[in-house]
Amino acid sequence: MKSKVTVRRLLAMVLCFALVLSLGLTAFADEALEPVKEPCGDVPQMTEIPELVQSVSRSQTATELDENYTSKVTLSLPAADYPSSIDLVLVIDVSGGKEKNALMEVKAAATALCDEMAAKKNIETKIGIVAFNQEAHALTEDLVSAEEAKAVLEELEEKLEGADGANMVAGLAAAKEMLDAGNGAEKQLVLLSRGAPTGWLDAEGEPVCKQYGAYKEVDEAGKPVVSEMQPAGLEPEISAKDASGVVPMEELLEIADWNDDANNWYFNEIENTNYENGYKYSNLQKSVYMTAQYLSENILGRYPLHLVAFGIDEEDEKQGENDAVFQYWKNLCGWIGEQSGVSYTAAAKPEKESEKELVAAFRAIADAATLVVDADTRVDIVIGKADDYDFQFINDPAALSLTVNGEALAITKEGSSTYGFGEAVDNAGGKTFPFVLHYYADDKGETLVWDINVPITKDVPVQLTYSVKLTDPKTEAGTYGTYDADGSKGCDGLFVCNSAVLKLKKEEAFLKPTVSYTVKPAPSEKPTETPEPTAKPTATPTPTAEPTATPTPTAEPTATPAPTATPAPTAEPTATPASTAAPTATPAATAVPTGPKTGDDGVSVVWFALAGISALGLGLVGGTLFFRKRSAHK
Repeated sequence: MKSKVTVRRLLAMVLCFALVLSLGLTAFADEALEPVKEPCGDVPQMTEIPELVQSVSRSQTATELDENYTSKVTLSLPAADYPSSIDLVLVIDVSGGKEKNALMEVKAAATALCDEMAAKKNIETKIGIVAFNQEAHALTEDLVSAEEAKAVLEELEEKLEGADGANMVAGLAAAKEMLDAGNGAEKQLVLLSRGAPTGWLDAEGEPVCKQYGAYKEVDEAGKPVVSEMQPAGLEPEISAKDASGVVPMEELLEIADWNDDANNWYFNEIENTNYENGYKYSNLQKSVYMTAQYLSENILGRYPLHLVAFGIDEEDEKQGENDAVFQYWKNLCGWIGEQSGVSYTAAAKPEKESEKELVAAFRAIADAATLVVDADTRVDIVIGKADDYDFQFINDPAALSLTVNGEALAITKEGSSTYGFGEAVDNAGGKTFPFVLHYYADDKGETLVWDINVPITKDVPVQLTYSVKLTDPKTEAGTYGTYDADGSKGCDGLFVCNSAVLKLKKEEAFLKPTVSYTVKPAPSEKPTETPEPTAKPTATPTPTAEPTATPTPTAEPTATPAPTATPAPTAEPTATPASTAAPTATPAATAVPTGPKTGDDGVSVVWFALAGISALGLGLVGGTLFFRKRSAHK
């Protein structure tokens, strides 16, 4: 009996040990297969993109009114004081290594851009070049001349390592740093993209992307072995059979749980095991998001951006429709192109016999970088008029001029109120001049319409000058209006034009210059002021009689006979009674000096009396106080 109990006890112990051992091994295996999550850091959220304010450079000036009350008004595109300097940084995608054909196309396009900018003689241009693959490469240390930039491009292959990956954020960050260090009046970016981004920058500014590995096998201890980690690149989208899993750009930018994601993720290739990758979003998805986030926070709305997507054919609607990677790239480029201040060009990869669209696109960027206004633009001008003044347009070719880069164009007058400038070009609608000015007048006033039929660029300024005359100047003496040559002071008048507006998608008004004039007193008015001094001598006999009356106070009895004895009035008998009348009033005047003398004596007596009364009062008060004190003492 005892032995049976012992056997049962041993059997129970063996079973418990086996159960514990199996649970331990299972726990060990589960723990080993838990995904290794590395914190991905704080992923910044999308920020609101400010609207890039790109005001057209323009100015309007007026000369002071001449002797005929005429002023010359000049409209300038760009502004007459435009600071002609541009800093331009070119950001080139060289991902894919040293692929010869691709680099040749990129070099040709970038060189064409440098040539175009160098040809613009009236603009000082500085160019920087940044290339990027998995990281950024500043090919120029800072901004240099167009010729120096071309020399750098010649050594493009030697300067780049054959690395894969496309870290667009790294390239943009390096370009922004270079651009901010420049001192050009305008700063612009040119971005050449050749594919979807596959990386971004971490909080310390270091290039980063997701890493992936795989559980290949289990080691002797039963622990899964992780293969060597490597950049995730375009996986898993590049292996997808179609683009059905592509997340639209709008939804991708609204994702808010990036911080719950992991930057390391794994394939599980061990049979008979259940395993989750441990990541929520792919490397491509996060790269697209981080690129858009960096652009929204640092580039868009702050710098004009020219984007060229090399390899997207907008005319081919079916291009890459089943390619998830291509769709993510196309969506990103399309989103960038929709933002304020961005020009977007999709350039298809050229065929052997076709025109190279990339080179053409970069030449067009050079023109866009210096564009003031495009063709088919107009300026509406309302000639100055108000309740108290009225300017009139001088409808005469001799009073007009239009210059291009300082050279005046020929003027052709058509009809009574239309002027063409330059050489006309025949087309289906008739003759077209580069510039046309139309004049209209009615009961409400006068207007001018300036048609601009060719592009105007910053290196070739255009100036239109016309003349106005003040038709109703004031005649009353005074100064009218305030002179403000370019309208920068914001004066109230006199306005040579009530308005001048550049009619674009968003209208832009010119500042309004003002003039003034002064009307001097007419010569006929001057004698009315000058007779007063000459008339005064006729009245001076009265004062001259006073000196003779001056001795009167010293000898009052003899004052009366003094005027009758005066020989001077004998030449003007009629004036003598007036002289004698004056002495008659003199005794009253002589009594005044006599009064104050007696008055002074009277005042002295009053003062003495008041002093005595005061002394008596003080004595009475003092005596009273003395006796009261003595009584109190007794």
